[in-house]
Amino acid sequence: MLQYFNDLITFGHDLQVRLKWQQPNDIVHEYAAIWDNRSVFHTATGDHEGFGPRSGNRAVGVGEVPYFDPE
Repeated sequence: MLQYFNDLITFGHDLQVRLKWQQPNDIVHEYAAIWDNRSVFHTATGDHEGFGPRSGNRAVGVGEVPYFDPE
C-alpha cells in the first residue's frame, strides 16, 4: 500500500497543480500559489533552471491541529 501511495504522488500528474512561467521573474511579479498544507502533499521540482531564483513564504496558524477528513 505504501508503494501505491508513493507511485500516486510521483506519477499522478493529473492530480498536480503546477505553475509555469515563460520569462525570468514572471513568478515574482505575476503569479502566486496558495494551498492548505493540512490536506495536500507539497514538493518543489527542480525544473526551473534558467528562470531565475525561486522563493517562497510560509504562514502558519498558531495551535493548528492535524486535519483529516476521510470523506
